[in-house]
Amino acid sequence: EAIMVVESDKADMDVEAFEDGFLAKILVEEGETANVGDNVALVAEEEADIDAVAAAGGGEAAAVVTHESSVSAEEVEGGYAVDTVDIFMPALSSTMSEGKIVSWLKSEGDAVSAGEAIMVVESDKADMDVEAFDDGYLAKIVVEEGESAPVGGLVGVIVENEGDIAAVAAGPAPAAAAAAPASEAPAPAAAAAPDCEFSQVDMPALSSTMKEGKIVSWLKAEGDAVSSGEAIMVVESDKADMDVEAFEDGYLAAIITEEGDSCAVGAPVALIAEEQSDVATLKAYAETLAAGGAPAAAAPPAAAAAASPKKAAPVAQAVSTGDRVVASPLAKKRASELGLDLTTIAGTGPNGRITAGDVETAAASGGAPAKAGKPPAAPEKPKHVPLPGVIAATPTAKVLAKKAKLDIASIPGTGQFGRVTADDVRIATGEKKVERKRPASSGGAAPVELPDGMVPFTGMQK
Repeated sequence: EAIMVVESDKADMDVEAFEDGFLAKILVEEGETANVGDNVALVAEEEADIDAVAAAGGGEAAAVVTHESSVSAEEVEGGYAVDTVDIFMPALSSTMSEGKIVSWLKSEGDAVSAGEAIMVVESDKADMDVEAFDDGYLAKIVVEEGESAPVGGLVGVIVENEGDIAAVAAGPAPAAAAAAPASEAPAPAAAAAPDCEFSQVDMPALSSTMKEGKIVSWLKAEGDAVSSGEAIMVVESDKADMDVEAFEDGYLAAIITEEGDSCAVGAPVALIAEEQSDVATLKAYAETLAAGGAPAAAAPPAAAAAASPKKAAPVAQAVSTGDRVVASPLAKKRASELGLDLTTIAGTGPNGRITAGDVETAAASGGAPAKAGKPPAAPEKPKHVPLPGVIAATPTAKVLAKKAKLDIASIPGTGQFGRVTADDVRIATGEKKVERKRPASSGGAAPVELPDGMVPFTGMQK
């Protein structure tokens, strides 16, 4: 649901809420500006929490996701015999997969208040103060200063009563160790990393609220060459499906998470080898990673495993849906750079998708150049007609018109869809002059600029 209208350097846009709840506090009022990434409002999950959330609001990042853990250690791994509030590593940006604790602003045993900064986290964008959402006492620091943790990983524990600090410091309740069935065999440990150059592809955080992702499809098969910036998989998050690119050149040695399977943010989904000769070694190593993370009962039957050799390369064929060519973003970029017509290139990717490798192959074999026909006609500019009684104007324009005591309905709009902008109001008040377009100079005399408004005669002119 749209909750605000934001004026950027491009246009005015409605901004929607990503969660259900109640608007607890507005931090940036109408007509005011904020930097990208700043908090502008707080949304409470429950109506009863509005006062508490509003009291905790501030300019610092209130990004600590808290979770009330159960008293029963059988229900919470590493649980304690007292009520605790777990502090998790927050997602401070949509691309952040892990964070580093720069410093703790509180020590173990210190009292903390809701809305009070308790640590400084370094993300892939900047260093930010992170606040607590609950009152209590910092009972335990799990991740020390200078150490990193994945998004969603436990970094600290808060207790409600000062007397419970000792229970947390003593460690998890004994019942936690007895919770696992005696008949369950321990998970096999992952083998040591092989002695070769490789990179691990982890499940990325595609949104600030994403906890796990689902592999919709792999755009590369095991053994295929991959280039930095080339899309290698499609991931379904809690918001949308997105192409995920490789950060390194190499060869897709092993796929750990298959199509249709899900895994947590930060979990390994594939391995990329720097040298093609290391593919077999890394594939064996990936099997130990998969075995360590999955129960033995979930392993596929041997017959099914034996019947799933490497898929044969699909027959190359150019796939086009109407006027749309199915190609990866990097393939489109390379085709544009090389001047090739994508409609004449055969795709070898999933469902005939054209990859960057297909473009390079077509370029090496002398592919057809891009058609030089007339450019497609520009789409008709959409028209917008406001509802009766609604004045199309930006929030800033409304604020300025109100201050100047002007009827905004009488101001002609020059913005998108005829919307009244802040500059339109400034022109109406005389604060800004109308910019006149100067005719292009053809090499002759410079154009004469006429003065604005009435100019009084001088004594000579009279």
